Amino acid sequence: HKPIDLTSDEPVDEIFVAEWLADVLRGDDDEDESTATISGVACVRVALEEPRTPSQIFELLVAFYSADHWYDLIVSDGVRTTESILLALPAGQPFSAVHAEIDAAIGQLGGRVFARMDHASSKTITACTTSAEVEANLRCSERTAARLRGIEAGKAVDGPANGFVMLRRWVEDLATTHVEMRVFVHGGEARGLSMTVGEHCKLHDSDEQSCVACLRLLKRAVRTFAKRCVVATEYQDCVLDVAVPVAALDAAQDSSALLASLWLIECNTPVYMAATSGRFDLSNEAHRTILCGERQQEIEYPVLLAEFEWRTSMVELFT
Repeated sequence: HKPIDLTSDEPVDEIFVAEWLADVLRGDDDEDESTATISGVACVRVALEEPRTPSQIFELLVAFYSADHWYDLIVSDGVRTTESILLALPAGQPFSAVHAEIDAAIGQLGGRVFARMDHASSKTITACTTSAEVEANLRCSERTAARLRGIEAGKAVDGPANGFVMLRRWVEDLATTHVEMRVFVHGGEARGLSMTVGEHCKLHDSDEQSCVACLRLLKRAVRTFAKRCVVATEYQDCVLDVAVPVAALDAAQDSSALLASLWLIECNTPVYMAATSGRFDLSNEAHRTILCGERQQEIEYPVLLAEFEWRTSMVELFT
């Protein structure tokens, strides 16, 4: 079984895909499926409803990770996340058509929001208080601007022709009150954890033994939290952005207290699709194996890479 070439324009009418992703691509009457194990992953052959190019297939898979898919599932399963409102953006309509709905939603969310598109966030992180500010923020970053232009033109760009804007209640001083982590899930398990520890954390003054002990507790908490997200969303492969309050990290005595403090920022595509790899280097074969290769029995996942701003060093925890 050969991987499809994403640069090819030649349509395909069938594809082997991981079993848990099959429903994203299969037709309503597709029953005759053969199975195979590819790179250790259980896969099924899916006959497409109509021939599609590799790039079109890729867009369908990316759309499966849209915020309008995972947010309600996360909330209904009780996973902590920021209160949000999703507003539909009909294909072919200007963004200004939803300005009034955006202004009303901002009021419901406390007057200040973080705005993102269904599939991506702007690189500019800023609080928006009006629909005009939301639009300006989404258009100033190409990864959200391209998606927005495609929807307005009624074209499928980085997702289907229609879409959503997601407004999230603003978290004050997030960068100084929390530590953000990127968690890499593969096969339903947290395989990697990437983070940067700033000087505002107590770990700044900790000796190496205390620091490692705290990070081991965090590993355990994140492993359980990631599993809850997998159960809620059914994403066997994904990348999670997770926040831990600095106060909880500073006071950490056991993993259960840390687990109770964690909250989800967002779900993203797997690292082998579109998500960035944080402190992991995808040109490094060992790092690729950690994140999405065959599971190594001698490793206690997730492998944690923590960079410390004040001493230009990293802590790597494999156990």
